[in-house]
Amino acid sequence: MNQTLTHHVSVGFDIIKELHSREMCHVLQLIFKYFDEDTIASIELTSKDWKAAISYGDSPKLWNNLLRQKMAMFPLWERLNFNFPPSLDQALNYLSSRKIFNKTQFTAETLKKNVLTFEYTRDLVQDSVNVKGVIGYVRYCLMKSFVIGEKFVALKWKSQIKIWNRHSLKVEEILDIASKRQNLQNFKFILWDDALLYTHDQQINLRNIVTRKAEEHKPSWMNPTNYINFLFASNGYLVIGVYVKNQKHFSHNVVIWKIKKPVEIEWEEFRMIPLTLDDYETSIDHRFVIFTHRIEQSQLICDVRKTSDPTTTVKILKFASVEGEDVSYKYGLLLITNLKADMMIVDVESGVSRTILQPNNDFATNCLGVVSVSIHCDYVCLMCDYVDEYSVLITKIQLWDFQTLKNPPADSPLQPFCYFQEAEVANMGKAVTFRADLFGLVFVTVSPIPQYLVNSLPYVIRVLNFLPNCNFCKKIKKKLRRCSRCKSAKYCDGICQNADWHHHKGLCNIINTK
Repeated sequence: MNQTLTHHVSVGFDIIKELHSREMCHVLQLIFKYFDEDTIASIELTSKDWKAAISYGDSPKLWNNLLRQKMAMFPLWERLNFNFPPSLDQALNYLSSRKIFNKTQFTAETLKKNVLTFEYTRDLVQDSVNVKGVIGYVRYCLMKSFVIGEKFVALKWKSQIKIWNRHSLKVEEILDIASKRQNLQNFKFILWDDALLYTHDQQINLRNIVTRKAEEHKPSWMNPTNYINFLFASNGYLVIGVYVKNQKHFSHNVVIWKIKKPVEIEWEEFRMIPLTLDDYETSIDHRFVIFTHRIEQSQLICDVRKTSDPTTTVKILKFASVEGEDVSYKYGLLLITNLKADMMIVDVESGVSRTILQPNNDFATNCLGVVSVSIHCDYVCLMCDYVDEYSVLITKIQLWDFQTLKNPPADSPLQPFCYFQEAEVANMGKAVTFRADLFGLVFVTVSPIPQYLVNSLPYVIRVLNFLPNCNFCKKIKKKLRRCSRCKSAKYCDGICQNADWHHHKGLCNIINTK
């Protein structure tokens, strides 16, 4: 064992495989104890590690432990677990854990490469809602009825919530919310990790979409004249806004709970914050709670408080309010964009702000609405729509590295690492809501309808997917074959492609006619 063993050196046989076959898991576990984070990432073994490993204790399932540790250390690995759980279940058997580990590592590396090169596949599902009304108002109601999370997409329409898997676009569940409560006037709902949280009037419901476990909570301090009118979750915190009636007047309280993993909430451990604001946005993490509101549409006010003591304001940040403003929060920084696609970063701790971006290439020229912003896995995504001279709807997207935005170079202008625009085919329509992250882009589009009054409204959930998986069976593969007609889908083989054709042919024909 004098030779250094790495994946760069061929030794004629696989030592780890041989140790597995001889059930010498205790040796493997000892090697694992000597790995630092970088070594775990590359799985490089040296002769020193091997010699030290022979002399100590025992424990089974080395690769399973490696896999679980990586999942605990890196959110990306934990998220990948969600995309192929049947394979992860096999990792309980340590003989297959190494294959699962290597597969996850390959997927993580390929995912990042696909983002940088904008290598993606497409998929969609189409459906409609039955409704009578003016097209503009119905479209607005549909936009407000969709929620897109990291793992799921949910639509609340009338007395039902329909939930799709965000990656496979398979329907996970259709939940009847009127069977228990008829009054849905103040209904609010959100997605957080594996959970659907919703509230109406005075009660909070939590449902684990994966396990189907449900929980109800009505705060003991809630009285018949109070009701919940705001529901929000971010960075491991659940926030609600409660209207409280005092004699003839209403006041407003904000209540905060910590969300634990798995999706559990200690309902008796909460913080209550009295507020005099009626219209505000909330940002929160373990450091700060920030309430953002506007004064007469001319001034943007950020009321900053410590999460450890949210009843006391520690500072007020003021900025000129601009049309189409969007405020996002990450890593102690506020990111403020507007309809002109200006971008300003504010360090909440110091209060120092700077305009770091006024995008070139006319990003917001002729924009039809606000510039939408998503922040995920250290990436910032900007999106807007416009109509070109041929009356074709164009979606423009820029992806930025968040760390670069935090510390921009002084000697060169900032540029997005990825920029693209896509012509929308007429029957796909304008995006009413979207989400972007390292795994891809999800759009909900409403099909254009010439009528002023409608009886139903078609919609499409579209996905641009960075995962290296088959469009049909969703398995992660190193080698996938593209659809030769549209180039927008990938498959394991001809069997998967033929099986998916009934679903894929609509999108394939649309792209082929562009």
